[in-house]
Amino acid sequence: TAKPNETYYLMDEKKLPTDALLRMTAGDASALDDFAVKQLEAKSGRPVAESWKLAEADGGIGVYLVLYEAKGNDLLASIAVRTPDETISKEYPAQLNGSSAWRVDDGGTLTAKLFNVLFAAKTDTDIYIGMEWIGAEGKNAFILQQNGDALEEADIRFYRYTAIA
Repeated sequence: TAKPNETYYLMDEKKLPTDALLRMTAGDASALDDFAVKQLEAKSGRPVAESWKLAEADGGIGVYLVLYEAKGNDLLASIAVRTPDETISKEYPAQLNGSSAWRVDDGGTLTAKLFNVLFAAKTDTDIYIGMEWIGAEGKNAFILQQNGDALEEADIRFYRYTAIA
């Protein structure tokens, strides 16, 4: 039974087979391992300040929020997927402008409680992660899709306004 104010995806079996979906558990907010941190630091050119495990899926797949050290008002975060074989990520640069950076009124900070991992799937070639990013007045839902050694946002995304008057 669908619950009110929750996000759901309907998928085309031909594009993402049901048997590709992985069982998931909520993350324990633990940090990424040192090897993965070094990989992400080399890719971004910045030291990792903090990381939090958002979810864990079958096959040893972990989904993490990563926050890098700021360079003045230039901020950087990423969603990283750690598998037993590799670490892939999608970077989210932002400019701190008053009290906003990635989202309105976020104060230039991100925490694990702002993200929900809705699903994880693995095909023979790619990993897919369904995400929800919660802001002050709504939720952005999007799908991250593996493209080689990186993650990209798929064209399937939406925003839902949730502020209460």
